[in-house]
Amino acid sequence: MARDYRRRPEARLNERAVSDPSELKPLWYLDRSRALFAGSLGRNARHRHSTPVFLAGLYGKFALRIEGCTWRACRTAAIPAGVAYEFDMAGEPLAVLYAEASAGADRLSRLVHQAEDMRGARVGNDGEIAVLRSIYEDSDSLSWLPRGLDDPARLRRPRHTPPRFAHGARRRDLA
Repeated sequence: MARDYRRRPEARLNERAVSDPSELKPLWYLDRSRALFAGSLGRNARHRHSTPVFLAGLYGKFALRIEGCTWRACRTAAIPAGVAYEFDMAGEPLAVLYAEASAGADRLSRLVHQAEDMRGARVGNDGEIAVLRSIYEDSDSLSWLPRGLDDPARLRRPRHTPPRFAHGARRRDLA
């Protein structure tokens, strides 16, 4: 199937750089001040974290329910430490950025756009996902991932644009 590149660029922004994200292995990254998970998930039952988290649907919206609220479709969310929530990704990829507990949710909430507050959480229809998506798709992302996460402002635009690939190549196994 040939792509129609005559369409406006905005119409192609959500096209995947990989043929099937389910081919990609989940990624875990951890350092002294943050952790990142990126991978396909199903439904996660109600839970809470001891640190603030930023959730981003890498290719689209997902279902989220903050404790005491109704289910809602969203693209991004910043959840403060201690706030209970549950979500359903229906097998689609999600990025979860865990911030240092002392950082507070305010820093992460700036990454959520077109948003509303829900019981302390910031839930939005858009947000800063470019670097997170690049990290997930790039088979060499472990070589630049720490720099990409050093400053939340960098989540707005990747410093490194990975090459597009459509096969099952993936980052090195860490085990």
